[in-house]
Amino acid sequence: MLNFLIVFGVWITPGILLFLYLLWTIKRPASPASELQAPAVSTGFPMSERDTSVIQLDRSVAPVPTRIRERA
Repeated sequence: MLNFLIVFGVWITPGILLFLYLLWTIKRPASPASELQAPAVSTGFPMSERDTSVIQLDRSVAPVPTRIRERA
């Protein structure tokens, strides 16, 4: 009987402790650090001033479209 209680306690105790820990984390008030948000990343230039023509690829560099062969 004593062996049964020891084994039962060893199996049940971690679950009870985990439940109590999760309950404690839900109930505690939020820390000020969790409410902070990261600042938005700025490149320094507004979108209207960016030159988008540089992004366009030359036709000689762009990949040639190919057809996928149909299985016979």
